[in-house]
Amino acid sequence: MDQNKAQKLVDIGYRIRPACSLCVFSCFPQNDWGTCEQHTYDHLKHDGTHQLSIHKTGSCSEFQPDYVELNLLQHYRAFFKF
Repeated sequence: MDQNKAQKLVDIGYRIRPACSLCVFSCFPQNDWGTCEQHTYDHLKHDGTHQLSIHKTGSCSEFQPDYVELNLLQHYRAFFKF
């Protein structure tokens, strides 16, 4: 990463926060919407237990970092704050 860019990101307080897209419990097969493998619920209209639908920008108290996803951030990995 360009040193001036990195410094600018530091100067503006840039950070990447925990989000479902960076959690080991999430599954996003095609787009911004996916499911959580940690949380389920009883759906009123359908029988049985279902995985919770989630958006990639969300987060919960049980967030656990997915280090494979974090490593894909490359130089921006340093801005992840957990």
